[in-house]
Amino acid sequence: MPEDNGTVGISYAELTRTAESLRTLIRQLRASLGTTQTIINSSVGSDEVWNSDAARKYRNQFTSFTNTFDDFELALNKCATFLDETVVKAYEEADKKINQAASDGLTSRYDGATE
Repeated sequence: MPEDNGTVGISYAELTRTAESLRTLIRQLRASLGTTQTIINSSVGSDEVWNSDAARKYRNQFTSFTNTFDDFELALNKCATFLDETVVKAYEEADKKINQAASDGLTSRYDGATE
């Protein structure tokens, strides 16, 4: 969000935290999916709980969904890695260059100055 001076107030630490939050969320989603899958596999389609054509169709649809989850997980992990390894590193390097150029400019400007 822009601050009053027109700059964007995002820090490297925030970007790193966002990347880690993505990783945490994907782990939580994976765990929830695993729990749900265990429940469905142990009950849907069994004679004790629910065994019908509809139950088998539901179980197949859920299995199809879980197969696509891997792609979703991969995409989120790629986003997190992009934040860590590309965005943060690139901005840190740019800041170093800017600071060095500013420092060099100030040093060369005042070398040999007399009062």
